[in-house]
Amino acid sequence: TDTGALKILIPDNQMQGRTPPTTTTAPSMCILSPPDHFENVVVPSIYIVICIVGLLGNGVVLGLLLRPDHSHIHGNKPSVTNILVINLALADFIFVGALPFWITERFLRGSWIFGNFGCKFLSFISLLNLYGSVFFLVAMGIDRYLAVVFAVRARNYRTPRNAIRVCIGIWLFASIIAAQALVYREICVNGDVSRCLWHLPGGDAYQIAYFVTRTALGFFLPVFVIIYCYSFIIISLRRRSRNMSASGVRITNQQQKVTRLILAVVSLFVVCWLPNHIVTVINALTLHDIELQYKLHLPTASLISTCLAYANSSINPVLYALM
Repeated sequence: TDTGALKILIPDNQMQGRTPPTTTTAPSMCILSPPDHFENVVVPSIYIVICIVGLLGNGVVLGLLLRPDHSHIHGNKPSVTNILVINLALADFIFVGALPFWITERFLRGSWIFGNFGCKFLSFISLLNLYGSVFFLVAMGIDRYLAVVFAVRARNYRTPRNAIRVCIGIWLFASIIAAQALVYREICVNGDVSRCLWHLPGGDAYQIAYFVTRTALGFFLPVFVIIYCYSFIIISLRRRSRNMSASGVRITNQQQKVTRLILAVVSLFVVCWLPNHIVTVINALTLHDIELQYKLHLPTASLISTCLAYANSSINPVLYALM
């Protein structure tokens, strides 16, 4: 099955339940998965928990940071960090808000009852969260890099107005990439059965290009930029901590606290999303070796890694509270 636009790891005509398929004809794409307790009960139950925790947690974060009387470092003006956190929480809130539709699909064994528009739009929301979240994390890493490594020179550029401009740019860029769901996600109808599936153009080249683009642009390249930024941040903080005055130590400690928070959020993102992208890469390498995919338990790994990826949207607010 194919829950959400994120889970394109096993081609739809090759994954009916978690046993090797007996046919790969086009009509089989619209056949419901055979009953499976883990896939149709356990997984959607996990989604329900993720949805409830994510809505409550991200709702509280947005409520607190958007209060008119909220202040942080810059008096009554929101800080650059807060603006980025607000947008990350908003992306997560929108995503978990759409989970009930995918939960329903899971309980119905892959049957889609929300029409073609719902298929396209909700898949678009899933991809928007994938790319939006990682791009906001990159923005946080770059902002910390500028704040710590180039504290004086970057002061005129690290303004709330510029942060808002960056966030608008991220939303637009993520929307452009996610728009592929509006083109290639459609309902497949076979008698009384409707399913929301990817309909990618034929040929291996396009499918492999999709896997590579999603994995590279949605994970590995952003993580490389983040690692680069934090490597220099750590080096800079260690150098600055030597031979400092008391006031300088306080400022450095404050910077370290903010840096630790964002680094923890980034680390959580890597832990939650890395398995999903690893499964994606393995699937791309075994695109036509269906028996090997099932020997490697890719369908089950896909379900578990998708749950872990979705959980990232609900754990972030807990991390904010702990830090």
